[in-house]
Amino acid sequence: MRTKITTLIIVSFLVSVGCFAKGTGTLANPYSAAEACKAVEHLTWTSNKDYESTGEVYVKGIISRIANGGTYSEGGSYGNASFHIKDKGGNQEFYCFRVLYLGNQKFQEGQGDIKIGDEVIVCGKLMNYQGNTPETVAGNAFLYSIDRISGSGTLADPYSAAAACKAVENLTWTSITEYESTGEVYVKGIISRIANGGTYSEGGSYGNASFFIKDEVGDQEFYCFRVLYLCNQKFEQGQTDIKVGDEVIVCGKLMNYRGTPETVSGNAFLYSLNGIINSGTLTHPYSAADACKAVKNLTWTSNTDMFYIKDEVGDKEFYCFNILYLDNQPYQEGQGDIKVGDLVIICGKLMNYRGNTPETVAGNAYLYSIDRISGRGTLINPYSVAAACKAVKNLFWMTNSAYESTDEVYVKGTISRIVKLGTFAHHVLYQGRSGR
Repeated sequence: MRTKITTLIIVSFLVSVGCFAKGTGTLANPYSAAEACKAVEHLTWTSNKDYESTGEVYVKGIISRIANGGTYSEGGSYGNASFHIKDKGGNQEFYCFRVLYLGNQKFQEGQGDIKIGDEVIVCGKLMNYQGNTPETVAGNAFLYSIDRISGSGTLADPYSAAAACKAVENLTWTSITEYESTGEVYVKGIISRIANGGTYSEGGSYGNASFFIKDEVGDQEFYCFRVLYLCNQKFEQGQTDIKVGDEVIVCGKLMNYRGTPETVSGNAFLYSLNGIINSGTLTHPYSAADACKAVKNLTWTSNTDMFYIKDEVGDKEFYCFNILYLDNQPYQEGQGDIKVGDLVIICGKLMNYRGNTPETVAGNAYLYSIDRISGRGTLINPYSVAAACKAVKNLFWMTNSAYESTDEVYVKGTISRIVKLGTFAHHVLYQGRSGR
């Protein structure tokens, strides 16, 4: 009996001092405040320029004290804050000195101030200042999350769903025309619920959709209300419907509608859908990477609708298989061969051949343009200016009477310069010219 009691006492003691589930300083398993203190206890400090520090680690704790009355202005124009954190039920504090805001950005006017009791994760380098103060290295640490809320609302570091909710919690709403909103921000999350069965038609002729997103961890939802499609365009028939489980980044203004955090109707759009940024239209063609993602989950026997593909940068390759020439016509003898380095737009259907090769459907795709050159010189499909220049590139000229020319063609463009403004004299002036 005594043995059992002793064992229970020992186990209870070990749990209380944190001997189980020790933090490793990673994001998945951050240091506790006590562990952060211990991690630096043997680091040397000689001066502000001569000291040892850890590499970049994560520390998690509850804010227990804050400098300068608990506002970010403690750092003044530096845009940082200093505060102490400790563990739940513990007394040992770790000093977070001159820490930047979420996303490793400066604190800005209007951002919610940190407060005592907030649970935070801080990311940065740690030191043992003057050999007796465990703290972050000034200018080398930032708030990774506040109460599991991460992100700063930028494209590089979008809000989480929870962060978006927190960002609007103090915004006022009086009526549909009288309310406060954020500026344009980015919010990233996983679609958890969709109105009207998960199709864009929820917005009807408005071409928008409404859905909820949440983070990978946590149940808090943010409402994306009447959001437009990729590239800030309306949803169109035939575009892939959004579905529960899709990862999206939404760009737009946020509000607190009658206590419901959501996007401002008509002021938000899908910036990305499962990593795809462009919509596959002529005005917003897929990049090669987008095209690969668009067919990633297609079975070998299926294909998508007609999309346009263009890419200027990036290493991701997309296979254009059995492509026809400009204007969806067969290649003809004498037409310029394509070459490595040409910038092209392809229009056609896409597939995932054998489940591992993203490519065009054979016989169902063609070159829409080469090096931004489009058109075939017909009235229905006139040459672009670039196409007209390319069409005569290899024609020879010796004199005004000895030269090669094309047949009669049509060229479409915007007048950029006029030699003799507003008159037909330009034509007369150069009649019978002998040279330039």
